[in-house]
Amino acid sequence: MLFISLRFLLLTGVLSLVACGGGGGSGSPASSSSSAMSSSEASSSEFSSSVVSSSSSEASSSVASSSSSQSSSSTFEVTYNDTSAYETGIHRNLFVEFQLGTQQQVDDKVGAAYQQLFFGNGSQTVMYAVGSDMAYIYAPDSDDIRSEGMSYGMMIAVMMNDQESFNRLWRFAKEYMQVKTGNLAGYFSWSLDNEAPYPATDVNPAPDGEEYFVMSLFFAHNRWGSGSGVLDYQAEANAILDDMVNKDTATVGPLMDPAAHQIVFSPVQANPYTDPSYHLPAFYELWALWAESNNQYWHDAAQISRDFFYSAAHTSTGLFPEYSSFEGAPVETSFNSNSHNSAFDAHRVIHNMAMDYAWFSKSNTLNELVERLHQFYYNEGAPENPRSYFAVYSLDGEALANYSASSLVAMNAVGALASDETIAAGFVEDLWYQAVPSGTYRYYNGLIHMLGLLHTAGEFKIYGNPALVD
Repeated sequence: MLFISLRFLLLTGVLSLVACGGGGGSGSPASSSSSAMSSSEASSSEFSSSVVSSSSSEASSSVASSSSSQSSSSTFEVTYNDTSAYETGIHRNLFVEFQLGTQQQVDDKVGAAYQQLFFGNGSQTVMYAVGSDMAYIYAPDSDDIRSEGMSYGMMIAVMMNDQESFNRLWRFAKEYMQVKTGNLAGYFSWSLDNEAPYPATDVNPAPDGEEYFVMSLFFAHNRWGSGSGVLDYQAEANAILDDMVNKDTATVGPLMDPAAHQIVFSPVQANPYTDPSYHLPAFYELWALWAESNNQYWHDAAQISRDFFYSAAHTSTGLFPEYSSFEGAPVETSFNSNSHNSAFDAHRVIHNMAMDYAWFSKSNTLNELVERLHQFYYNEGAPENPRSYFAVYSLDGEALANYSASSLVAMNAVGALASDETIAAGFVEDLWYQAVPSGTYRYYNGLIHMLGLLHTAGEFKIYGNPALVD
């Protein structure tokens, strides 16, 4: 088990500039437009699950009611693929599996990356202290604080068993980022100024932030146990989930589109659409098990997202757009010139598919989609220099940038969790030898690099899974 206990450091420093690709996350302008669509009509994946009675003695997975740190409470039970991480409790360490390093070397690499990104010097760290009990994740390239980064930071902290940093980040998010009044109350402003008193530069939410807040809070409850007030992780997670499904005001809707049953790009749009990288079926399956309500809803949402991936992927390259309709068609916007292309948000889609494949579904469709993407990126530069790919492409495979991105390298490595092809090992090797991002673009590239390391090292675990081998 990887266990790291680090003293929180008060960090300041001058930011240094580097020329590289980076930057993720987007705003949520109410003026963006796209036609609202019905639920995905894509071909269903091969994943199947059966909902069983909570009193059945033959259920192969269950989460018992508990207020302890062992599991969240639920009476919703599902049988998953018997080789999935949820059923076996085993998370693969691809670095050891592909003989890139020993377990100790892997632990050292993951620990060193965390030390640099969260406790390094001024050109390395993304976490900055606020007073004695708060901290924020800073994005130097955009000079702001983002809900995406705050929630990623919390997720990384819980996986690294760093409750002190987790609590500091969560207190800051609750105090400065969560909207307290009005129709947006309960959601998190996606962007704050990085100077006290940290006013919102855009009060609207970016729903991937809420998704990662919820999941990290449930993992924190399961790993450490909930406290009281703001540190009642389980209660806080359930409150956010309730808004995600049920909020309905004159100007602000839920984060899950009521008709499409899919995550929206923004809840303040009259004609909503989605962001493929916001679809997290593995998280939805856990919410089906652990949330205090809407359990069947989340289980259904997981399958709808799997079907959506099939609809949204380009039939040849496998590439995904930044934004799309609920039926998977690319959406062009006035505020993001790459909205209909495969760019920085889209880097995360292969990760989302591979995580669900490994944790729950073992879906042949997700396996096919991951391998299609891997084949495209492998062929870039082949045969002399395979995997020489760039950060931005049109969906049909035309390079639209002349630089690479550490974030894409990291996410393609995670894709190996859902691939049976021999070329997958090369993507894992690329991450093994990739330096921890630093400088101006360390925020998105660095956090995604860290998430990629945790997954490929087998250290991004389902805390709360009664079968977990830790």
